[in-house]
Amino acid sequence: MLRLLALGHTNQEIAKQLYISVRTAETHRAHIMQKLRLSSRAELVRYALERGLMGEPAAQLVRASGRPTERGDGEPSRSGPRR
Repeated sequence: MLRLLALGHTNQEIAKQLYISVRTAETHRAHIMQKLRLSSRAELVRYALERGLMGEPAAQLVRASGRPTERGDGEPSRSGPRR
């Protein structure tokens, strides 16, 4: 469930994949967020990435600073000055 949320699937998509109701998917999401003390889906994504729950390819898309990159080559996805 957490991996599907972190991959950006909607509650409806998750419910369909897991053969559960949308309401059950919403409840699971809320309980996961509550237990992890997270307040947004973005925080769920960060949590999953930091713990390697997204699989190797997704983990490579995160720089050491924890910010996602566009191509996984370490270059920032935003324009602006480099550090």
